[in-house]
Amino acid sequence: MAKAKVELKGTQAILARIGLQKGGPAQIYLDNTILAESDPYVPMCESELRGSGIGFTRPGSGKLVYKTPYARRWWYDEKNANFNEAPRRGKKWVLRAWADRRTDIMADLERRIKEQDWSGLMR
Repeated sequence: MAKAKVELKGTQAILARIGLQKGGPAQIYLDNTILAESDPYVPMCESELRGSGIGFTRPGSGKLVYKTPYARRWWYDEKNANFNEAPRRGKKWVLRAWADRRTDIMADLERRIKEQDWSGLMR
């Protein structure tokens, strides 16, 4: 019986070369873009919840963080809530924004990867 061993070297280098490494420009782009596209969906009476997403999210981490005393409540349960600009603004705002905008976001990400266009990224 013949055995073959294949060792792939440089996978991380290849991913880094096109911007797909962990915490790299593709992830920073996705984090920033999804955060921005979610903005019109964030429940808002004032702007504390919205601002916490900007303040606590670390672009490149792959996580959007909204941190206020009531963020969890508005994410899961909006009973008795009366948000400005409802029904667009409301619970699970990031998931709803992603459902509405993912095709455009992914098309732009694909274009950026092909063209290696990472201009305008903010960490």
